[in-house]
Amino acid sequence: MAYQKLLDKHLLLCRISKMIVICTDNTAMESWSHSLGVEAIHDECFLTPTNAEQHLFDYIEVYYNPEQLHSKLGYMSPEAFEFKHVA
Repeated sequence: MAYQKLLDKHLLLCRISKMIVICTDNTAMESWSHSLGVEAIHDECFLTPTNAEQHLFDYIEVYYNPEQLHSKLGYMSPEAFEFKHVA
């Protein structure tokens, strides 16, 4: 109950998976969350929401999308994969 109140206080929605847990459920998002936590925000201290927003923007748009290689994308970055398949 305290967890739900904390989510409500910060206007966050809780995503609850299927009742029967499947180990492959949402693996792409789990991987992304891990990368974000370990590479972008681990041990960071943001003084303002604007600082956090800029840091996350830089991680996603300057590093992750154009440079981070993914085995699921044939060892291409998300940006290169999208360009190849949309062009």
